[in-house]
Amino acid sequence: MHPAYFFIKYLLVALPDSSEEIINDNLLLNGMATAEVHVIDKARTEVANIPADFSPWDKSHSPTKKWLSAQKIGSIVEQDEYVRLIDSSIIARPRDREVLEKLLLAGLGPKEVCYRLASLDIHIPDTTISAYKHYFWNTDIMSLSQWADYFKNDDSNRLSVTKNMYSVALHAGPEAALLRMGLKKQLDSKVIMQDIQKELYATFLETKTLPLSDKKVSMLTDLARGLAKIDERVQAGDSALLDTLKKFEKFKILTPQDNMKKIGDLAKKGTTTYRSDRSKS
Repeated sequence: MHPAYFFIKYLLVALPDSSEEIINDNLLLNGMATAEVHVIDKARTEVANIPADFSPWDKSHSPTKKWLSAQKIGSIVEQDEYVRLIDSSIIARPRDREVLEKLLLAGLGPKEVCYRLASLDIHIPDTTISAYKHYFWNTDIMSLSQWADYFKNDDSNRLSVTKNMYSVALHAGPEAALLRMGLKKQLDSKVIMQDIQKELYATFLETKTLPLSDKKVSMLTDLARGLAKIDERVQAGDSALLDTLKKFEKFKILTPQDNMKKIGDLAKKGTTTYRSDRSKS
C-alpha cells in the first residue's frame, strides 16, 4: 500500500496518460515516494468501472458524483476549497509539512494537529489537514510494516534527514512525538512511573513462560525488585499528596466570640454602598 493511494486513484482518473511512469513522476513532484507496480495496478483495477456517461467536471452530474464518492476521490476532483489549500499551505512548505506528517503518524487527529501546529505559529485549517491526510498521508490504510517499507524505499529524498524522527512518531506514539518536537514540556512523574510499571509487569509475565533456568530466576528477581521500587515511588507520591491535603484540613476560619462589633457600629455614618440617609427612609 502507499500513503497517497487515493491521490494515485485520482491521477488515474484525471490524467490523459496514466502510465506507471507518469503516475510516479506526479508523486515525486508532490514530494511522495514512487509507488510499486502492484499498488498502481490495484488502484487501476478499482477505477476501471467508470460510468459510461462519466462527466468528472460536471458537479451536477449525479451518476459521476456517486461514483467519485464511492471511490473516495470526490473532493479532489471537484477541487473544493480545502483541497485547493493543500499545495500552498502544506506541500509548498516542507518544514511545516514535516511537523504535520509526524503528528499524523503519531496518531493525532486533524483537529488536534491543527491545535498543535497553531502553537508553533503554523496555521492550517483542520479540514485541509484532513484532506491532506486522506490523499497524501493516509495513516488509516497503512500498517506499521507498510510504513517501514515506504520509508526504506523512499526515493523522493524529501525525508532522508528526518526518517528517524518519523520512526519515533510512528512507533512511540503521540506522547513521544510531542516531547521530541517541544510541543509538550510538562511531565507527570507518577504517570511515567506507572507506564514503566506496566511495561515491567508485561516483561515479567513473558519471562515466566521461559524454561526454568538460573537465568530465568535471575531475570524474575531483577524484575520483581524493579516493580517493588517503582511501586514504592508511586505510593510515596500518593502519601505526599495525602499529607498535603491533611495540612489543608487544619486551616479553619476562627470567629472571635468576644468583643464582636456590630456592623452598624463600624459604619455609623453609612457607606458608599448603603448610605445612612437611605436606611432612615
